[in-house]
Amino acid sequence: MTEVDRVLMHEPHRYTFLVQRDDNTVGQIVISVPPQADSYPDVTIRTDAPADGKMWVEFNCVDGTMFVDTCPDPKNFMTSRVYANSMTIHIHRIDEISGGGWDHGKHGRGQTNVIE
Repeated sequence: MTEVDRVLMHEPHRYTFLVQRDDNTVGQIVISVPPQADSYPDVTIRTDAPADGKMWVEFNCVDGTMFVDTCPDPKNFMTSRVYANSMTIHIHRIDEISGGGWDHGKHGRGQTNVIE
């Protein structure tokens, strides 16, 4: 489990999580949950974070993580990118998920916008 301060959704399978650290720096982790051949990515969003607590994310890294050999320690990450086989995001309200940019090279790039 990783406590987070901000959630950015780039695509339904790729999110960035920002964490305010005690030393006034911001850690970030990008988690991608690749879709299987015949299914959607295993990402669940729950609005169950307590009103007086932080949001959090639970995930399991898969073998062959992107840019790291092991799943990063959530308390120590600065900038990490990993693959996960599933992820559950716990937020207070659905409007706490902000849009993030995406880039598919020659196939296009853009910004995910929050629908209100």
